[in-house]
Amino acid sequence: MMNKKGLLSMQDNPRNRLNLLFLANVWLSACLLGMASLATADSMPVDQLRLETGAQAKVIDTGGRTWVVMVHGWSGVLDEVGDLYARQASQLADRGISSIRMQIQGEGDALRQGKPMDSTFASRVADSLAGYRWVRQHQPEAVIGLLGFSYGGPTVMRLTTLPEVNAVSMVLWSSAVNPLDILRGDARASGIKAALKNGVGTWNAWMPIEVTRRHVLGMLGEPILSEFGGYTGALLTLRGSEDYLPQADRAILEASNASIGTSIVIQGADHIFNVVAPDQTLAGQQYAIRVLDATTDWFAGTLNLPD
Repeated sequence: MMNKKGLLSMQDNPRNRLNLLFLANVWLSACLLGMASLATADSMPVDQLRLETGAQAKVIDTGGRTWVVMVHGWSGVLDEVGDLYARQASQLADRGISSIRMQIQGEGDALRQGKPMDSTFASRVADSLAGYRWVRQHQPEAVIGLLGFSYGGPTVMRLTTLPEVNAVSMVLWSSAVNPLDILRGDARASGIKAALKNGVGTWNAWMPIEVTRRHVLGMLGEPILSEFGGYTGALLTLRGSEDYLPQADRAILEASNASIGTSIVIQGADHIFNVVAPDQTLAGQQYAIRVLDATTDWFAGTLNLPD
């Protein structure tokens, strides 16, 4: 277990049983793979389809039983910032793990069309559930893991409370626990107030962000952690020490009933693991590579369970 002053720190969780031998094997593999060159996004054939909710999705099917359902963050797109999800899907496929990643409707897709974001937390869950259902229909015997980035974190946590969802492993990147944390900050306050008052509000970020009243109200009152105690699978959280969201990983682990659980804090990394610079050009990839490798190894170790 590394000291918190080191590059990576692992927080203990007394309520979860940590399989230390398993974690040692995971991180030995991560160290060996971390020096590999940057993975080529979508190096395997990618199928594009439309789900029952109308959401678009990309699928890489390796032909095996293990799958990961990938839910992107707030205002994002299905390949994610810096193509992180496309790259993650490719790395998973290299280990024989299939994946589906959905475009949450009314978020990054809307912004790219010059439209306001109009999604709600409920619509996020519906689009994500549609991706899960597609996997179950396509491969009824699938062993499924969930990956959520930022606002995708509470989205996949909510999925685990649904009776039809059976996920045995989960990885959370920079996860929110209160969806409203996404909207906090002085830069966003005027836009949020305008949306509540006038129906639509705008503020400038990496691009102009326009949201509707429905979007803002749709992020209220979601008791994410209080309902997460029913999750009993494996759980890994990854977060940068410079994340603008609260460092809530210990609270996430303690709220769960995970069979194997740990959190990793990457010292110096920001919310998006510094994958792009402030001018939106690709930046250094050292943090992103660690996150991708750790996620791949976690799913490889927790989804490929004995029959």
